[in-house]
Amino acid sequence: MKRAMETDGMAKMITTVNHKIPATNKKEERTYITTGNNLLKSGEFNYPYCTGGKTGYTEYSGYGFVASAEKNGRKLIGAVYNCKNGDARFSDAIKLFNYGFDYFKEVTVSSENIPRSTKAVIDGDYITSTAFLSANEPVTVLLHFTMTADMITITDNRPEALTADSLTPT
Repeated sequence: MKRAMETDGMAKMITTVNHKIPATNKKEERTYITTGNNLLKSGEFNYPYCTGGKTGYTEYSGYGFVASAEKNGRKLIGAVYNCKNGDARFSDAIKLFNYGFDYFKEVTVSSENIPRSTKAVIDGDYITSTAFLSANEPVTVLLHFTMTADMITITDNRPEALTADSLTPT
């Protein structure tokens, strides 16, 4: 969904509520094609923060829905599957988004608080150099409203040595 919202043509398609097919030299103007995303349409499930979505159904996963929403500058993506019916996927998505917007907050961790490390760079059987690994900018994470930034533990789980072909020149 994140990638779809970043792709112009796809973003336009999954955010369009109605589309009238224009006349051609062979056909007159045709009726609207209407989205199945009830969060975008007026009615019982309209959700003003919805920025796009796609419905689906398979026998294995039941009624499903993936959507994006934005409120006060915070963007969320939600996915619900195995809903009991088509309407339930929309009510479940609304509950999921409301929970995300109401019970989570953004916390920024400064780059100075992110572990730095020096790793050996191995090319074949030899250590050829060292790589200094650090964060160049702060990282923003979502935390449950009951948590504070001092509860975040950042650990370095990278291997002790890196292979030369796995490094980019940055």
